[in-house]
Amino acid sequence: MKEAIVKASGRREIIFPDMYLKKEPGRSTGKPIFIVERTAKKILEEELGVKEFHVSISHEKEFSVAFVLLGL
Repeated sequence: MKEAIVKASGRREIIFPDMYLKKEPGRSTGKPIFIVERTAKKILEEELGVKEFHVSISHEKEFSVAFVLLGL
């Protein structure tokens, strides 16, 4: 998922530790909440004007895929 964010933004200087997902509070399933902090926040939100992150993650055994849309 983090690599998908970097590729969607076109900014390779975004570092992975500044981004993470957390579950929606009080629910075991549902839409993941995407969190950006520090350098990633500055680049994505302030420099590129990203207002929304839409993330979809799927996995099957040893394979996984992430799809990301950045909303301006």
